[in-house]
Amino acid sequence: MNYLFFDLECANSNGGGKICEFGYVITDERFNILEKDLMIINPGFDDEGKRERFITEDHPIEGLTFAFSYDTYRAAPEFPTFYDRIQILINDPENLVIGYAVDNDVRYLNYTLHRYGYDYFDYNAVDVAEFVKYDRDDEKSIGLGKAYLEYVSIEHPIGLSEHCSRDDSEFTMLVLKGLLEKRSTTLSGLIDEMSYKPINSILELQKEEEEKEARSCYVEYCRECGPYVHDSGYIGARVSLSREAQENLDFVNRAIDIAYKRDLLFVRFGNNTDYLLCLNKAELESRKRQAANMHVMYEFILIDELENI
Repeated sequence: MNYLFFDLECANSNGGGKICEFGYVITDERFNILEKDLMIINPGFDDEGKRERFITEDHPIEGLTFAFSYDTYRAAPEFPTFYDRIQILINDPENLVIGYAVDNDVRYLNYTLHRYGYDYFDYNAVDVAEFVKYDRDDEKSIGLGKAYLEYVSIEHPIGLSEHCSRDDSEFTMLVLKGLLEKRSTTLSGLIDEMSYKPINSILELQKEEEEKEARSCYVEYCRECGPYVHDSGYIGARVSLSREAQENLDFVNRAIDIAYKRDLLFVRFGNNTDYLLCLNKAELESRKRQAANMHVMYEFILIDELENI
């Protein structure tokens, strides 16, 4: 079995990820590099026939840069030129697909396949970010750069640059290698220890559709509540859902059902709310820690507490 570490860069995520790089590193199970490469991809055109804009093209974003010039990306072929090569890499049964926060890359690739009229790939992907959270005993993710500093070295490696997808793939490989060495285990050993289930690309597609439906239901109910939010005669509670809660369809439906029964108003933004409804206890505690010095004016609650407001 070989390990296929891959990473995508996108010009923007308007409607979905407009891929401009596909980088990868293939290693054996001892992390010896067998192959690595970078595909520079033209992000193409929008529905109006205009060139896709890069997210930093109009306004620079601190900490976000692209490895190449906009002209370099636009001079490259679009995704169909690279389709066969990417399909072979991803679907090769000898390659275990691995990434960092790989659910994002899986979704961007799903979107791109749909955008160009291809069938979806059906594959499993291992997320090194989940291993990092497990090792640090922290529900909150850290970025790839910070993970490298923690598990590999404080010295930046010569010849590698962040935000180049080929190099980020190698960073991911080095983080996984360092984490396994720290724990004196193997990848299969860590997977068994965690009872970890890789991300499936088709299930991720279904999950994304459910998340969209959940957000839509939440936004629609907030819209219904809108005319009453600033009504001085209203004496009930105003509730917002955390981002994680907004993306869970069963949770949103249950919360809306409780709100109807108890005459609660849902609002989208925290400055208008009395309570922030969290998906679970771990998220609630994490948000409390984040807000410790922020003097927020609302309370953090779980859905069972919503019943008693």
